[in-house]
Amino acid sequence: MSGGHWDYLNDSLKERIFSQEDDEGETHLISNPLEDQFLSDLAHDIFVLLHTYDWYVSGDIGEDTYQSRIEDFYIYWKEKFAALPVDTI
Repeated sequence: MSGGHWDYLNDSLKERIFSQEDDEGETHLISNPLEDQFLSDLAHDIFVLLHTYDWYVSGDIGEDTYQSRIEDFYIYWKEKFAALPVDTI
């Protein structure tokens, strides 16, 4: 089975938040939908993790791959949070 653990709602919500339709009906990606680049990037990466989990529970990827992607997420975001100015936290 290829995904669908949450009936693709996680993917639909990501698309809804991170895209916008123009006057001609064409869809364009929005890089900063939360009007804070740090939070927009974090939300995007959370959606990527949700998608990865979806693949994992659906049997599309193994536990090792899933755990590796979680570890990569933690390493990346630990550094990003550490680099935030103190007055931002």
